[in-house]
Amino acid sequence: MPSSFLSHQAPVLWLKTKWPKRFDGTSLCVGSFAPDYEWILSLFNVGVPERTFHTLGDLVYLLPVSLALIVLLDKLVLPIASYLSMNNRLGPLSRLLSFFGVDEWHVLKKKRMDARWLVKASYSFLVGVITHFLLDLPSHSTITYLEPFYSADMPAWFLYEYGKMSLPIFGFEDVTNYNLIWLAFSIIFGVIALYQLRYIKKHKLVAKWYEA
Repeated sequence: MPSSFLSHQAPVLWLKTKWPKRFDGTSLCVGSFAPDYEWILSLFNVGVPERTFHTLGDLVYLLPVSLALIVLLDKLVLPIASYLSMNNRLGPLSRLLSFFGVDEWHVLKKKRMDARWLVKASYSFLVGVITHFLLDLPSHSTITYLEPFYSADMPAWFLYEYGKMSLPIFGFEDVTNYNLIWLAFSIIFGVIALYQLRYIKKHKLVAKWYEA
């Protein structure tokens, strides 16, 4: 998979800027990350097998849990992040966060979370999950999305191993074509996501979307 943060959000940030009224931005971003919830759980030493949330069947419980998370993010977490990024409260980090628009996220708490929003948030979340699966497809060794009904290894070209490489945080990884694609996707889509965040900030789109 490309890295859980930034690279997976690149496609959904584009969707939000292209059709802002049709999608809920936070739900898109949470959906694009949700299949990698195992990384959050691993921080609390919860023994979750790799790719636990990478099947369509997992959406049965991923969706309600994620909707609760989206409400928490919009009403509390993201406004707090916005507050910390203002007025140089975190020094150079505040300036960096403000450069990419975090200082404007406080307006997210103004969202009206009614039945209409729930419908939009739900399908935006599902769209985000689908983009995650599509980005993961060429950068994994197996196809697991339709388990338990279907599972298969990727073609031999993707699995060809050249050696080992050492990566920060991830440790030693096999140098395979699918891992090289993962690395390329992480860099390329990460840069695209940062560009889109800057574009949103520069044109003050968050305020236009949510302050009306």
